[in-house]
Amino acid sequence: DENGKLFVVWKEDGNSVNKPTPLWAQELDMKNWKLVGERREILRNDPATWEGNLVEGPYIIRKNGYFYMFYSGNACCGRGCNYAMGVARSKTLLGNWEKSPENPILKGNENFNCPGHGTAVTLENGRTFMLYHAYDPKDTNYVGRQALLDEVNWTADGWATINNGKGASKTAAAPAGVAERDEEYRFFDDFTAPTLRFGWQWQQNNVPEYRIRNGSLELAPNSANALNLIGGIMGYYTTNGSYAAMTQVDVSSIKSGAIAGLSAYGDNENALGFGVQNGKIVVWRRERNNHRVLSTHDAPGGNQMHLRLTARDGIFYSFAVSGDGKNFQAIGDEQNGDYLPPWDRGVRVAMTVGGAENARARFGFLRIEPAKK
Repeated sequence: DENGKLFVVWKEDGNSVNKPTPLWAQELDMKNWKLVGERREILRNDPATWEGNLVEGPYIIRKNGYFYMFYSGNACCGRGCNYAMGVARSKTLLGNWEKSPENPILKGNENFNCPGHGTAVTLENGRTFMLYHAYDPKDTNYVGRQALLDEVNWTADGWATINNGKGASKTAAAPAGVAERDEEYRFFDDFTAPTLRFGWQWQQNNVPEYRIRNGSLELAPNSANALNLIGGIMGYYTTNGSYAAMTQVDVSSIKSGAIAGLSAYGDNENALGFGVQNGKIVVWRRERNNHRVLSTHDAPGGNQMHLRLTARDGIFYSFAVSGDGKNFQAIGDEQNGDYLPPWDRGVRVAMTVGGAENARARFGFLRIEPAKK
């Protein structure tokens, strides 16, 4: 605070039980790592405004004699989100916080939807930037929220503003002169390195068993999930709702009754994919944990089966298979996967294996090629 004391500021999750969401501040005893004194409410949502049923994500900086609190309000996630960011200021940390009359200072536009939950970063030259997340309006929650950076400017009367209230920038010059990275990020891992490439993901409560061996990834569900047809998964995020993903699976490594393949993966209860099972190609759909087979097809010859999943606009998915990795045969009909995204996350491309005791499979690579926007 203004006296050099350290405080913790947090949101009370009242919106989860249909109550207001105050922001609290309480002194922190750094020596004993505990809160001391009384907590104080410093801000609260106003349901009649853009804040809706919550405020959250406070981030406080000090400038020109004021504390400035950047905070977010309303619905953060999913198709119906309307998240935005506001700012309030006060001469003292626990004092009377005044909300900006121009709130929200950052809101959705044609470039990005539902921006918010930002962190203010001040450079050595005094410029301040806001790091926050938002949805691309084309790919929305199928890709998930993306990290954005916009500069914070200051009005003559001392209020923070971002892009004059017009919303997120489509592109902006890098503040430190760092070259901009290709936004259409391509991914490839052929498992020739001793460890996985950075960024592989799986559910935290369902860690698969895996090892890299002889240029392939041996993947298996843990014993508790072996009978689950997608009990073992390893996934990777996408940067575009339209892409092609391909993997190679060693058919001889798949135990009788087990299935191994490729999927668009929301979570363990919502996924869509296809794979090799008992010498056949099986297209399947899992929605709200209801797993059903959509179609079964003869597999091309050979032990090295190439599986290709193609996504269109994040919603529509099609499948193809090849015995040589060059000549692909379409499998089944295009499928609607609009049910896939979890509420606050995107859809992953995931290799899957499961359906039998000691189920496991060897995968040769995973490649993801985003379509150009």
